Amino acid sequence: MDGLELMTKLRETRPSVPVLLLTVVEDPTVIREALDQGAAGYLLKSASTDEIIRSVERALDGQLVVSAEVGTLIAGMIFKSEEDTLSPREREVLTGVARGLTNARVASQLYISETTVKTHLRRAFTKLGVQDRTSAVTEALQRGLIRL
Repeated sequence: MDGLELMTKLRETRPSVPVLLLTVVEDPTVIREALDQGAAGYLLKSASTDEIIRSVERALDGQLVVSAEVGTLIAGMIFKSEEDTLSPREREVLTGVARGLTNARVASQLYISETTVKTHLRRAFTKLGVQDRTSAVTEALQRGLIRL
């Protein structure tokens, strides 16, 4: 499993423990997803030992911790139009669709109604500038907004 999956599992069993991700991944979409899912911080593996120790201490104090490089990427994301960004739930729904699930099955897996799935899909269609499920999945994959 990847770091985001591991973090999700850790947060299910130990919700009060801060999770600081240490990774080589500099993808703004992954960073945003990690922070949206409650990561206490996001550091690159190029961080020095001292920086890692200070970051762990800060995370334990409840602070959000990011390396300078990640901070630059986050700043770029802030200035990106909200219309271009799918919400975490829209990404989850599209990922289910990309895996061939029906709206009913996506709803069941995400513990939401089928109507809510349709609402998330309509919003994703608008943000992606598409008209149907296949185009939405294709566009989201090409932009790196979802992963299989």
